[in-house]
Amino acid sequence: MLFRSQKKVKKTEVESWIEKRYTSKSEEIMRDSERYINKIEDSEQKIKNFLNEFKFMTPNERIFKKIYKIALSSQDKFINSLLLTTEKINTNYSDIDSLKEVHKNLVETVGSIQKYIGMHGRYLMIVYEREMKLLSRFLKDFDGNIEKLGNLLKDSEFVAIENIMNII
Repeated sequence: MLFRSQKKVKKTEVESWIEKRYTSKSEEIMRDSERYINKIEDSEQKIKNFLNEFKFMTPNERIFKKIYKIALSSQDKFINSLLLTTEKINTNYSDIDSLKEVHKNLVETVGSIQKYIGMHGRYLMIVYEREMKLLSRFLKDFDGNIEKLGNLLKDSEFVAIENIMNII
């Protein structure tokens, strides 16, 4: 025999157990997510600080005039685009569903930032190589913590319990 006892369990008992397990796992994920949210907020602040300092930098005039002009015009667009994007970041959540929404919005933010780097940042990499590498490091930390938060939300036990709750 596969199971030692063949005790009948009431459906309400099963539902109650699943609900308790879901609540427990949700609370665990919410507790663990605080670490990543704090790191994301820290990276966000570093990015904003960098951009506010970057506003006042000017490219070296010894570079080619055409690249110099492109870099000057790209710099403002780049900074404004990233500042607008980072201003929209909201890391407030109250439950597991709002935490999932926060994660979804953060993933979209990373996509927007990557788009702006491709559009306005490519010439800045030539002119401000060191500074753009620093920004890349901040963005890598930001993205890495968003990915870790996503992995936390994809916890297999939590997803399984959530699927069972949707069936019942």
